[in-house]
Amino acid sequence: MPIGVYRGATGRRDAASRWSRAVRDAFRPGDMSARYPGCVAVYRRALAHAPNRSVRIVETGFPTCLAALMRSPGDAADARTGAQLVRAKVAALFVMGGDYPGPASEYNFHTAPADAAFLFRRWTARTGFPPVYLNGFTPGARVTLGADGPTPARPAIDVAQAAAGETVRPVWDLLSLDQAITGTARYRVSASGRNALSAKTGRNLWRAGPDHHFWLANGPAAERDALLVLVSGRASGLPGRPNRAARPALPDAATGVTDARDREGEER
Repeated sequence: MPIGVYRGATGRRDAASRWSRAVRDAFRPGDMSARYPGCVAVYRRALAHAPNRSVRIVETGFPTCLAALMRSPGDAADARTGAQLVRAKVAALFVMGGDYPGPASEYNFHTAPADAAFLFRRWTARTGFPPVYLNGFTPGARVTLGADGPTPARPAIDVAQAAAGETVRPVWDLLSLDQAITGTARYRVSASGRNALSAKTGRNLWRAGPDHHFWLANGPAAERDALLVLVSGRASGLPGRPNRAARPALPDAATGVTDARDREGEER
């Protein structure tokens, strides 16, 4: 799998990742980002060689590289701009960030607020971009992975838990991966709207509209099956491909979170 790195500052100086360093030290001691190409170059090469509308992007950290891709000009890999490549090649974007319907403040967005606000302001159906599926703080916090259970991902999970001093681990990022791979049929999906963010704080607020941003909440099947997928690749009643049917009605207000929260930055 190609690896690209971001070289530059994020919106906050205290955004150093204990997780990244712990994984590096556990699996590739001494490895340095200088060995790898930039993230925008990797994005552009991958999209240039992909069939049209075939790519599902999973964004689980700061949206800085994705925003940089959207701003990128044409290059030797493809003459199109980054925004043009995304419109042509990407089928859907799955994002872990925010909390819905909000308003809320969550680590991934308030660490790089200007990039997050730019991404969601630009990436809408009205400007020709594919759907965005948003997995907020609450769904991942409700599904935790403990210390037991065989899984190919077990060594990395152990490293993450040790780095954070945890015995159980919420699966914020892995839930977005599950949604991209197995589809959204087991989740409750909002009506179309727009994820409106403050460029200064990253605070998100949901607004209804035809922009094809959708936020996801866990249904009983999602909470029952999500970790079976993540641990063993099996789950009951999974669709054979990502669900592309009409979206269900807006989830009950009780499933949303309306208080601002910033706990993820302390826990991750």
